[in-house]
Amino acid sequence: MCSGFEMLPVGIKNIMPRILLGSNLLKKGVSWGGLKGSVIFALGFHSHGVLFPNPERVLQEATESLAQAESLSGEYYAQLDELIENKKVLDEALQLYLAGLAELEELKEAKGL
Repeated sequence: MCSGFEMLPVGIKNIMPRILLGSNLLKKGVSWGGLKGSVIFALGFHSHGVLFPNPERVLQEATESLAQAESLSGEYYAQLDELIENKKVLDEALQLYLAGLAELEELKEAKGL
């Protein structure tokens, strides 16, 4: 039989034992003021980086992302140059093939085949 706890989202499953522990502590005489302060501190601690990002950290992450993008861009252009060179070689080979094929057709017509 399902108690309902299994149906909760994963994040709530992780928090539920702590909430239940807090309610047991309240029953045993721990003051709400102490727990309330720790909850507010925890929320502030985990959300501070999101609400007030460190400009130096953001600048460093942006610089690293830019360097990675430039590296990928350089690799892309190197591969593109290689592809263009391969296309030129294949175009030259195709021209030689077509010239040889045209010459073969002329020889067939000259011999009357």
